[in-house]
Amino acid sequence: MHNADLVLLLGTDFPFFEFLPSNNVKKVQLDVRPKHIGRRTAVDLGLVGDVKETLKVLLPAIQERSDEQFLNKHLEETKDFHELLQHYVDKGPGIKPIRPEFLAATLSDLAAPDAMFFIDTGTPVIWAARHMKGGRNRRIFGSFSWASMANAAPNAFGAQLAFPGRQTIALCGDGGFTMLALGDLLTQVEHRSSVVKSFLIMGRSTSSI
Repeated sequence: MHNADLVLLLGTDFPFFEFLPSNNVKKVQLDVRPKHIGRRTAVDLGLVGDVKETLKVLLPAIQERSDEQFLNKHLEETKDFHELLQHYVDKGPGIKPIRPEFLAATLSDLAAPDAMFFIDTGTPVIWAARHMKGGRNRRIFGSFSWASMANAAPNAFGAQLAFPGRQTIALCGDGGFTMLALGDLLTQVEHRSSVVKSFLIMGRSTSSI
């Protein structure tokens, strides 16, 4: 984004404003909520409206570019970064204790195509963002805007009650597991709730069912 000519913020309230480009990049933000315009970063143009309807009008006016230099440059950087992230995944079977990167990647590979993942605030978000793969029918939930602690286990429990039998996985941090997940176990046992809890902490991990 920092090397772009123009950044379009479409219906987003991206909370990590330090990663947004500086003022030397032109930014246009579109949102149905006026108070969110310019909330995270200064914008050159703020528009209030529906993203889908606006894009219907905008897309016919955009011409496809044939120069792929910018795209290829950043695709190559993304590829290099992805390969770097695989270090602990590839070496995972031989490392003890289990690395959280290896655990998150293994969960992603083994989970059902329509699995529901619930992620505690903190380091579990990092491992999930880097090593878990989404899909058309997969759902990933987290308290990304509010940064509430210990949300994974109770959210997963509620989802399992709403969708009994659908694979439900909670990625819990050490704090979240101690604060709430451990206390929820009795209720989940009483309801025979099929929720898999994966316990991830910085630098190491264990898992429990």
